[in-house]
Amino acid sequence: VVGFAAVGPSDDPDADPGADALVGEFIIDPVQQRQGHGSRLLNAVADTLRADGFTRATWWVRSDDDPLRAFLDSAGWAADGAHQSVGTEASATELKLVRVHTDLA
Repeated sequence: VVGFAAVGPSDDPDADPGADALVGEFIIDPVQQRQGHGSRLLNAVADTLRADGFTRATWWVRSDDDPLRAFLDSAGWAADGAHQSVGTEASATELKLVRVHTDLA
């Protein structure tokens, strides 16, 4: 196993129930990256979501993860304007996220 993905219905407040899916996890072993595994897994994610009846996929990514954002951009994903910050209760550490999406139709 060189990677895995976890997907499901989106729980975003503005999601369209039954139509919007969320990529919750997507990991490729760093040693195995840049060998096509990510592209194949991303295609499998899209195929699975389509088969499950979803028409749109979303994914929250770190705003500073330029390699992942470039990979997703090259695969047809784009930022949709939504963003959020997540962190500890004390806000000592805060992570800025942007939401990207793609149509599955």
